[in-house]
Amino acid sequence: MLKKIFSLVAGFVALTPLFLVIVSSQASQGIKTLTVCSTGCAFNKIQVAIDAAAAGDTVVVSTGVYREFVRVKKPLALISDGAVTLRPSAESSLPQALVILDDATDMRLSGFTIIGSALAGVLVSGGSALIENNTIIDNALGVLITDGATATVRQNKIEDGISVRNKSVLMATKNTIREGTSDGVAFVNSTGTLKENEISRFEGNGVSLRSTSSATLAQNAITLNKASGIEASDASEVTIEANQINQNDFSGISLLTGKGKIVNNQVNTNEWGVRVGGSAEIRDNRIEKSRFCALWADATAQIIGNMNKLGDNGAELCGPMPASLRQPTAEQTNRTQVNVPGDFKTIQEAVDAVAPDGTVTIGAGIFSGPIGIYKNVTIQGTSGSILDGAKKITLAIAADAKKVSLQNLTVRGGLVGIRIEAGAPETSIMLNQVTVTANELDGIQVRSTAFVSVQKSNLLGNSINCLGLTGCAALSVGRRSFFDGLAQTSGRLQLLDSTIKANEHSGVTLSDAALSTIENSAIEQNKRNGIELVEGAQAQIKNVSFVQNDVGLWAIGKTKLTLNGVKLSEQRADGIRVDGKEAQADIVASESRQNKGHGLLAQTGAQVSVKESKFLSNGQLGLFSKDAGKLSFEKVTVMGNALGGVSFSGKENITLVQSEVVSNKGTGIQVTGAMKIEIKETVISSNESKGADGIALYGSVQGLLQGNRITGNGRNGIVVAEKILADLRNNQISNNILWGVATYTKHCIPDDAQIPDQFNGVVSGSGNDVDGNLKGALHGRFARDFQLKLIKELRPRRPTSQKR
Repeated sequence: MLKKIFSLVAGFVALTPLFLVIVSSQASQGIKTLTVCSTGCAFNKIQVAIDAAAAGDTVVVSTGVYREFVRVKKPLALISDGAVTLRPSAESSLPQALVILDDATDMRLSGFTIIGSALAGVLVSGGSALIENNTIIDNALGVLITDGATATVRQNKIEDGISVRNKSVLMATKNTIREGTSDGVAFVNSTGTLKENEISRFEGNGVSLRSTSSATLAQNAITLNKASGIEASDASEVTIEANQINQNDFSGISLLTGKGKIVNNQVNTNEWGVRVGGSAEIRDNRIEKSRFCALWADATAQIIGNMNKLGDNGAELCGPMPASLRQPTAEQTNRTQVNVPGDFKTIQEAVDAVAPDGTVTIGAGIFSGPIGIYKNVTIQGTSGSILDGAKKITLAIAADAKKVSLQNLTVRGGLVGIRIEAGAPETSIMLNQVTVTANELDGIQVRSTAFVSVQKSNLLGNSINCLGLTGCAALSVGRRSFFDGLAQTSGRLQLLDSTIKANEHSGVTLSDAALSTIENSAIEQNKRNGIELVEGAQAQIKNVSFVQNDVGLWAIGKTKLTLNGVKLSEQRADGIRVDGKEAQADIVASESRQNKGHGLLAQTGAQVSVKESKFLSNGQLGLFSKDAGKLSFEKVTVMGNALGGVSFSGKENITLVQSEVVSNKGTGIQVTGAMKIEIKETVISSNESKGADGIALYGSVQGLLQGNRITGNGRNGIVVAEKILADLRNNQISNNILWGVATYTKHCIPDDAQIPDQFNGVVSGSGNDVDGNLKGALHGRFARDFQLKLIKELRPRRPTSQKR
């Protein structure tokens, strides 16, 4: 009879495998129960009882607070009888898990409150375990499952999350997993099933999958997490079915890469609904109240599916999401001309109804967004046609749209005015006589490989609710951050005859490796920068004026900037800034004046070529380089700048030829570092202040000064210091306030307390005309024979007062 009972019990192992295996083992082997309590039991320490137990025994712990770390290395059950709390022992100094279930099969942990580990409340390392009906709170990590372990976790309250690593397996059911500084449940190269859990209020994602993880999520409530509800990356695969995924700060579901099946979920009130960067099947979901897009696909994503219920989102479909995933507001007709409000009450109905390549004509009035464009279409407004976004994406161009034209419209009041994520490189989006104004973030976003032409348009007063220090612009082209997706988009911009003015952040931001053309436009009074180039962007800018921005033009990182006929004035910082080892700028026939910072700043390896340009009356220096790359200046005028004309420092090569550095309120040209510089056929004159030299060379610079006119400066014509190697040829050095040429010592310039009283360089040259300097031609601590040689080669016109 007993054998029949054992056989019957074994038949139900599939239903509750771990528990029934334990029961069967106990019955067949006649094993025992060990009790733990403070007094009156066989044991008063849990670990002592575990050590005494045999495989398959049960350790029952009575009510109390036990301050000890527990390790189980054999198949047994550890069960509470009453309110049992485990806390770290007072003598513990190293972080360790409170309960370690260590590489044994059929372990069971039930009914404990586990508090205060600096590592993990429960660690399952290898083997298999059932963890049920526990409260695991206030630990660095709730549960850690690793090293190929298999764990069933059910009906627990767990704070600080679950981490599943190193080819482990998790089956989690009906747990409350709430609050923590990282992800709620994190799979790394592991697998699992999550069903009927509440996962909420984590600083990271509700659920994350990384490396080659896979999981099935069904009937969970995943809410109020600071990142995404569910995020899968790398080569992970996830099935997401019948979940409630609400109020997460980033996406409800974010498939960065890998594969996903997303079916019959409720996805509500997230920043984005579903974002896909890999491949996904999306069917029969209800996605509502997303601040941005309900469904968004990165440029390289692959999507299949059927119709989903989409309501009250910032936009319905963004990126290459198939139009079949949305419910059209009107059936498509064969009409090529439709009118609003004559034929249809809303623009969206008209766009859905018109035949591909047709025209929607809009009358005067205010029409509410959001509006999605998923086909080739022209939207033609009239005077007074206003599209109001009502704090959503007013107009989104996506999916199969390859040729879209917007004409004579005002687009206002959206979260974003116009978001362009349409199609392949041949896609063409034309905006003509469009005003984009008063949008919360960007006025126009280009997040695709499309060619976008903006002509005779105005972008005014956008970014009114952009709280970050960077990232918003009236016109933004290319991916700016993870927030915009993973793939580069290489969008191409043409901006002609337009005005970008008085926006609360930058005027234009350009990123990704695409060439943009900006001509005959005005970029004025934006509260951050006029134009920013980052992340591989290239721009040709011609006949454009920049007035009263922070920095007029800023090229950062791997960028290429070409300017011709550009005028920059009254910026609140620098006129032009070129920053980064791979940043390049070619500047021709341009002018940077009356900016509060420098006229031009080049630094950190930037390479700059300037021809026939002017840097006038700036609040700091006309030209300033710091650790820049190769710099060349030809026929440049640097005049009237408040802190001096030119300052170069670093190690690279610089040329300055046929230029004027005159009437600055500081030294004309100051060079510091270990660079090589050639200054030829340049006028350096009338640079005025007590310490204003014509040319000052410091450090270990190697300088060739040839054919220059260095006159009327406020201190010396040329001053050299430290280990300078200066070759002076055929220069006119005259009428400077102190010496024509001086070495930088206290003996020469006694009023400067910072001067080291030594000069270890070499000054050589010939054919110079050193005349009329008030203190004399030359001064410095030279050896007698060197001084005689120097005087002879410099050939002053009349004797000086120098001692020989």
